[in-house]
Amino acid sequence: MVNSYNIFPFGVSASINDSGQLAIRTLSDAFRMGIQLSAPVLVLALVFNVALGLAARIMPQFQVFFVASPLMVLLSLAILSLSLGMIGMVWVNGYGGLLKSFSGVGGG
Repeated sequence: MVNSYNIFPFGVSASINDSGQLAIRTLSDAFRMGIQLSAPVLVLALVFNVALGLAARIMPQFQVFFVASPLMVLLSLAILSLSLGMIGMVWVNGYGGLLKSFSGVGGG
Protein backbone atom coordinates (compact mmCIF):
# COMPACT_ATOMS: atom_id res chain seq x y z
CA MET A 1 0.00 0.00 0.00
CA VAL A 2 2.80 2.40 0.80
CA ASN A 3 4.49 2.07 -2.59
CA SER A 4 1.27 2.02 -4.59
CA TYR A 5 1.68 5.71 -5.52
CA ASN A 6 5.15 4.93 -6.87
CA ILE A 7 3.76 2.14 -9.05
CA PHE A 8 0.65 4.06 -10.15
CA PRO A 9 1.41 7.80 -9.81
CA PHE A 10 -1.52 10.06 -9.02
CA GLY A 11 -2.91 11.87 -12.05
CA VAL A 12 -1.17 9.63 -14.62
CA SER A 13 -3.26 7.07 -16.44
CA ALA A 14 -2.07 3.47 -16.29
CA SER A 15 -1.04 1.77 -19.50
CA ILE A 16 -3.84 -0.53 -20.63
CA ASN A 17 -1.40 -2.87 -22.38
CA ASP A 18 0.73 -3.33 -19.25
CA SER A 19 -2.36 -3.71 -17.06
CA GLY A 20 -3.80 -6.34 -19.37
CA GLN A 21 -0.56 -8.31 -19.40
CA LEU A 22 -0.37 -8.10 -15.60
CA ALA A 23 -3.95 -9.33 -15.27
CA ILE A 24 -3.36 -12.24 -17.66
CA ARG A 25 -0.13 -13.22 -15.92
CA THR A 26 -1.75 -12.98 -12.48
CA LEU A 27 -4.73 -15.13 -13.51
CA SER A 28 -2.54 -17.74 -15.19
CA ASP A 29 -0.27 -17.90 -12.12
CA ALA A 30 -3.32 -18.27 -9.86
CA PHE A 31 -4.68 -21.10 -12.03
CA ARG A 32 -1.27 -22.81 -12.06
CA MET A 33 -0.99 -22.52 -8.29
CA GLY A 34 -4.50 -23.93 -7.86
CA ILE A 35 -3.60 -26.95 -9.95
CA GLN A 36 -0.37 -27.40 -7.99
CA LEU A 37 -2.18 -27.21 -4.66
CA SER A 38 -4.86 -29.69 -5.67
CA ALA A 39 -2.53 -32.07 -7.54
CA PRO A 40 -2.25 -34.74 -4.79
CA VAL A 41 -6.03 -35.06 -4.48
CA LEU A 42 -6.52 -34.91 -8.27
CA VAL A 43 -4.05 -37.75 -8.82
CA LEU A 44 -5.68 -39.82 -6.08
CA ALA A 45 -9.14 -39.23 -7.57
CA LEU A 46 -7.99 -40.20 -11.06
CA VAL A 47 -6.23 -43.40 -9.97
CA PHE A 48 -9.02 -44.35 -7.56
CA ASN A 49 -11.77 -43.86 -10.14
CA VAL A 50 -9.88 -45.86 -12.77
CA ALA A 51 -9.47 -48.68 -10.24
CA LEU A 52 -13.18 -48.46 -9.40
CA GLY A 53 -14.09 -48.68 -13.05
CA LEU A 54 -11.97 -51.81 -13.44
CA ALA A 55 -13.49 -53.34 -10.30
CA ALA A 56 -16.99 -52.56 -11.54
CA ARG A 57 -16.16 -54.21 -14.86
CA ILE A 58 -14.80 -57.33 -13.15
CA MET A 59 -17.63 -57.62 -10.58
CA PRO A 60 -20.80 -56.20 -12.17
CA GLN A 61 -23.10 -57.48 -9.40
CA PHE A 62 -21.17 -55.70 -6.64
CA GLN A 63 -22.18 -52.11 -5.86
CA VAL A 64 -18.66 -50.70 -6.16
CA PHE A 65 -19.51 -47.00 -6.08
CA PHE A 66 -21.78 -47.39 -3.04
CA VAL A 67 -18.92 -48.98 -1.11
CA ALA A 68 -16.20 -46.75 -2.51
CA SER A 69 -17.77 -43.31 -1.89
CA PRO A 70 -16.94 -43.18 1.84
CA LEU A 71 -13.52 -44.65 1.11
CA MET A 72 -12.88 -41.92 -1.48
CA VAL A 73 -13.75 -39.19 1.01
CA LEU A 74 -11.54 -40.76 3.68
CA LEU A 75 -8.57 -41.17 1.35
CA SER A 76 -8.94 -37.65 -0.03
CA LEU A 77 -8.97 -36.15 3.45
CA ALA A 78 -5.96 -38.27 4.42
CA ILE A 79 -3.99 -37.13 1.34
CA LEU A 80 -5.00 -33.54 2.01
CA SER A 81 -3.87 -33.70 5.62
CA LEU A 82 -0.55 -35.31 4.65
CA SER A 83 0.17 -32.69 2.01
CA LEU A 84 -0.79 -29.58 4.02
CA GLY A 85 2.86 -28.72 4.73
CA MET A 86 3.73 -28.75 1.06
CA ILE A 87 0.57 -26.81 0.23
CA GLY A 88 1.57 -24.10 2.71
CA MET A 89 5.05 -23.75 1.22
CA VAL A 90 3.72 -23.53 -2.35
CA TRP A 91 1.14 -20.95 -1.24
CA VAL A 92 3.74 -18.75 0.49
CA ASN A 93 6.12 -18.92 -2.49
CA GLY A 94 3.32 -18.14 -4.92
CA TYR A 95 2.11 -15.21 -2.84
CA GLY A 96 5.66 -13.83 -2.67
CA GLY A 97 5.92 -14.05 -6.45
CA LEU A 98 2.59 -12.25 -6.77
CA LEU A 99 3.79 -9.42 -4.55
CA LYS A 100 7.00 -9.14 -6.59
CA SER A 101 5.06 -8.95 -9.85
CA PHE A 102 2.90 -6.14 -8.50
CA SER A 103 5.82 -4.19 -7.10
CA GLY A 104 7.82 -4.57 -10.29
CA VAL A 105 10.90 -5.85 -8.43
CA GLY A 106 11.27 -9.11 -10.33
CA GLY A 107 7.84 -10.33 -11.34
CA GLY A 108 7.26 -12.58 -14.25
